[in-house]
Amino acid sequence: MHRADISTSLALYITLAIYSLCRWWGQPSNATASAIAIFLGAGLGVKMTTVFVIAAFALVVLLRARNAADTGKIIATGFGSLILAGAIASPTYIRTWAVTGSPVFPFYMSIWPGTAAGWDVERSNLFQGMNAQYGGAESNKANYLTAPVRVSVMAQPEEPANYDGVLGVAFLIGLPLLIWALWKLEIPTEAKIAAGVAGVMYLFWLFSSAQLRYLLPIVPALAIAIAASVEAFGDKLRGIAQYAFAASALAATLTAVAWFCQKAPLRVVLGGETRDEYLTRNLDYYPFYQAVDTDTPKDSSVWLINMRRDTYNIERSVYSDYLFEDWTLRTLVWDSANIGEARAKAKALGVQYILTRYDFLFNYDRSTLVDDKKPRSENESKLKMAKDLLLDPAATIKSDNKFSLVRLGA
Repeated sequence: MHRADISTSLALYITLAIYSLCRWWGQPSNATASAIAIFLGAGLGVKMTTVFVIAAFALVVLLRARNAADTGKIIATGFGSLILAGAIASPTYIRTWAVTGSPVFPFYMSIWPGTAAGWDVERSNLFQGMNAQYGGAESNKANYLTAPVRVSVMAQPEEPANYDGVLGVAFLIGLPLLIWALWKLEIPTEAKIAAGVAGVMYLFWLFSSAQLRYLLPIVPALAIAIAASVEAFGDKLRGIAQYAFAASALAATLTAVAWFCQKAPLRVVLGGETRDEYLTRNLDYYPFYQAVDTDTPKDSSVWLINMRRDTYNIERSVYSDYLFEDWTLRTLVWDSANIGEARAKAKALGVQYILTRYDFLFNYDRSTLVDDKKPRSENESKLKMAKDLLLDPAATIKSDNKFSLVRLGA
């Protein structure tokens, strides 16, 4: 399942779980508790970050039981639903445990080791470090305070420091209204619960991995809470708020339409352009995939390095690392004494061709091949070895200033 599909389905499960929690607040019963368990269990089975939502639900359960006459029963049904949610989700984690040796694989391998081809403790730690870069708070702590503004106005896809996504300004407009309504006005309990769960989830998100897709599951609940707060202001402000939300919705719609027109998928769907023309227009590396498919034997294998591990549009056997796509290259270069040994180790992978995105690979300040613990002279030697392997003029089939396809030489 694509990560966008996962985020969408998780948002549905979390929204239904919050709805069930609101019903349970009004009438604590086994039926409403079971609904909470089912939807939270479905969410936890989809993504482990649901544990943050479960933590928020636990706080709501304690608040509900605080002044109740039957405190013990309420706590039992409330926390029982959370435990049952874990049981519902458990097959996913038991299966992962059985296959890898860790129920939380591929995360936290330094705490709970697991094994699988193409993954290890070092890559797990790198993955956690990579996730910590989202939002840019590591380099500027003020980003924690300005996050609501930045995620609404500055967020951009493919930019980790800018949350790797776009939320839009509607929530930035609605957030002050929600905060004021919670402080000064009376809004429905259901809206308070939705806002509370969203707030707790937001804090977990802010101080863990501030990637926008991890925030999406609480967006529906936050939207409902904002709408309820607008209703609490009365007719005068309600009209202003409606115009503001309409304007932000129009801006968001125009942005979405602009992106759709930029991709222009209808051209290929309606026959206005060929599949190859569409892919060439949208994927800068697609001409190199065409070269692989036309200029190499059908039984050959190609090593993809920093090509986003895209194997959908290539018709050859492929070797590629997961996530850290130059991991094998880095290991190979540092374990080789010379270019001949590096080529021999590359051939041992069972590949005859190498397709690389190299535009940043040989930049000393940006290259992932550089080991900061080694002297510069040694790093430069390894970069030269990698360059000789990947950009060999005598073995080049196709190249430009970003990509290179070479035949693995002797």
